Amino acid sequence: MNDFGGYEEIINSPSLPPTSNRKPSSDALALGDEASCTVGRAAKVSDGIKLRGKFKIWVTDSKTGEIRENYLHGKTYLEESNMIVDEGIDEVLDKWLKGSGYTAAHYIGLTDGTPTPAAGDDMSSHAGWVEVTAYDEAARQTAAWAAVSGKSVSLSSALTFTVDTNSTTIGGLFMSTNSTKGGSTGLLMSVVAFTAGDVTLNDDDTLNVSYTISGDDS
Repeated sequence: MNDFGGYEEIINSPSLPPTSNRKPSSDALALGDEASCTVGRAAKVSDGIKLRGKFKIWVTDSKTGEIRENYLHGKTYLEESNMIVDEGIDEVLDKWLKGSGYTAAHYIGLTDGTPTPAAGDDMSSHAGWVEVTAYDEAARQTAAWAAVSGKSVSLSSALTFTVDTNSTTIGGLFMSTNSTKGGSTGLLMSVVAFTAGDVTLNDDDTLNVSYTISGDDS
């Protein structure tokens, strides 16, 4: 590191890329801030925060509680990193910087097979995927968060979706601010496609979901 008193220091770290450069496979939201000053020569200091979301899923028989490994491509569970879409980023920035008396309300839903999330997706328009509503629960499942600790926050308990139709194909998950199954209003926060492939479940199979969001400054 150069001596700041010599006006030589230039520090660069990642900031949020422009929308046009964001790729659908992104699994992190980067919040960047930058400050610059002039003291003889320009010195610029940048900083950034990255938020990463990770879903963990596993399948059980709703009657016996037995884990169904054969439904998850031979694995006990799958872990998938999500994509935070554009309006989800706007929501984070708006509530973080401008919010007053804000109460969070987020809900998890299911997508059909082989979803293709895009940065511009929202709840009224998401051409690359369709919501799956073939489960017994009356609404999308509520994301209730435990205490934040160590730059990370997780759901306080796993969410369950009890499938009500044989041969139901599920290829991903999403998080919205609206609890209505099949609803097209509210904000879309994030979407994830199962990289290991679609999961096909039958009546009374249960898809279990946990979710953790972590932040770092690198």
